[in-house]
Parts: sequence; C-alpha cells; structure tokens
Amino acid sequence: MGLLILVVFQTIKKLDDVFSLVNGFYVVGQRRVVSWSISS
Repeated sequence: MGLLILVVFQTIKKLDDVFSLVNGFYVVGQRRVVSWSISS
C-alpha cells in the first residue's frame, strides 16, 4: 500500500514539473508575442 502511494506521489510530482515547464513556456511565448506586436 505504501508503495502505491509513493508511485502516485511521484507521478503527481512529475506532472507538476511538466505543468510548470509548460506554464513557463506559455508565459515566455506570451511576452515574446506582446513585445513583437509592440515593436511592429
């Protein structure tokens, strides 16, 4: 039972890492689009 909880916890942690990575890319992309539209 403890092993199952550990696996679930690790999966959630990985998903959280992926989510923050995607979120980071999204924010950077938005900034790039905003600065591009301002400069043009």
